[in-house]
Amino acid sequence: MTSDVVSISKAEPKKITGIEKLANVFSFLILITGVGLFAIRNLGNRYFWSDESTSFFTVLGWPPVEKFDNLSTVFGVREGHVEPGMFNLLERYWALWVGADIVTLRTLPFLLFIVYVAALLLLARKVGAPWFLGFAAVGFMLLENITPYYAVELRPSVAGLAATVALPLAAIWLTVSRSIYRASPVYIVIFIFFGSMQYNSFPIIVAVAALLLVASLRESDRKRKVLLFGLSLFSILWLPFMYVLQMGNPFDLVGGDYFTNIPDVYIPNMPLDQALRTIFSNFFSLTALPRTLLILLLPLTWAFKKFPFPTRESSKIEWGVNAVWITVFLGTAVSFVAGVLGLLPWVLGTRWSISEVGLIALSLVGLAGLLSQSKLFQLRSVFIGTMILSLLVGLSGAYRVANYERTPGFNWNSTFQELLSGAPGGAYVDNWNYWELRYWIGYSGQYDEYRDAWSNSKIQTVGRTGKAEVEDIQRFIASDADRLLLRSGTLLEGVQVPSDIRVMPVIPWGEPRAVVAEDPVLLVRD
Repeated sequence: MTSDVVSISKAEPKKITGIEKLANVFSFLILITGVGLFAIRNLGNRYFWSDESTSFFTVLGWPPVEKFDNLSTVFGVREGHVEPGMFNLLERYWALWVGADIVTLRTLPFLLFIVYVAALLLLARKVGAPWFLGFAAVGFMLLENITPYYAVELRPSVAGLAATVALPLAAIWLTVSRSIYRASPVYIVIFIFFGSMQYNSFPIIVAVAALLLVASLRESDRKRKVLLFGLSLFSILWLPFMYVLQMGNPFDLVGGDYFTNIPDVYIPNMPLDQALRTIFSNFFSLTALPRTLLILLLPLTWAFKKFPFPTRESSKIEWGVNAVWITVFLGTAVSFVAGVLGLLPWVLGTRWSISEVGLIALSLVGLAGLLSQSKLFQLRSVFIGTMILSLLVGLSGAYRVANYERTPGFNWNSTFQELLSGAPGGAYVDNWNYWELRYWIGYSGQYDEYRDAWSNSKIQTVGRTGKAEVEDIQRFIASDADRLLLRSGTLLEGVQVPSDIRVMPVIPWGEPRAVVAEDPVLLVRD
């Protein structure tokens, strides 16, 4: 082989020095400390927003009955989700068997976040990168907003993030396994679990299926070749099969009722200049740059013979780097095509593009592997410089996530006292708030003293499936009702509130702050 890049596996094994061991240990300690403080700050987070609360009630059975302790109604995923059912089933039985208080519920997505972090670190080792480079990749991802935000949200977003890394890791492990026949059942179980979490993981699933197909073509052993081909076919068919089985034709959902609330995130619906800016941001923003760099850089190293193209003779580490590139390239390509056709939203930095964030994390791992295999990395000055930079990135990410806190939520005590003190049937709640409040009173254990009053008050909702509107406020003012809870005080702008109705703000938890216009308000007729 004429490559100018010498793999560690083909060169003299580089001894792990004391300073490198120290860097690895330090990286591990700062990461676990940062993530631990993140958990302490956020697992008890009291902001249980509408999507989470409706998700919670849907997986327990829809529509939920008023009997609070009934957690065994028929599973009704079709009524409230566009996702395949694995996360929803997991959420259901987590609540049934582990508990439904807020810390317990938040622990479920947090554990999937831990899977994401662990899979990134293991994948870094599969491409021959030192531990400290893997920790730096994790640290970099903790610096962007979407990862910590969804790490403790009770929605399938974090499951999609974990799947983006766990599935390629499982596929690469399978393709280099000595006993592929023993490894195959493990891969199938991992795939069924993570491959059934989120519908917009399909581009990554296509990429993983292609990865197994390329691995099959590399094989000289006929049985291994056939097995890998069969697993590739299984991988690409599983999610569509499960989706059609549970939800029907997925193309019927595009532009349908499920997505009427987010039409602006589809590229075909955007003006041309906005669509071009969206596409540019997906490739060349600071967050997306590692992915674009890997996509372009590895083919250049093939062309100039700086890194070997994947062949049967490739070492495990060389194959690992190439396998990561296959996943990133095809996952991005399928996402791009789906976004342009309007089949999936493709706006980086949103929950609809969470898998894109996972692909960026994979790209960092791929770049770490490519760097680790280069002769340049064997130079002591480059190695030490990279180690120092990695520690700084890891420390920055750990510090950021240690101090990260989602919206703390609201203290509903005084609101419940007022809301439930009127005559039965006279209290109305914005539908955007209703399911959140119903969770807090019915299942959290934090407002048990209001459960009977809630049941007796015959709370009614306004706003149908969305937020209340100005017309709902005007109807309340003209009616005999005495209480109306609104999700946002901004709805009162331009509304003439009579003098016999007072506006009571809902006070947030946490450190005292001025009540802002977007906070909920309770209208009370005296």
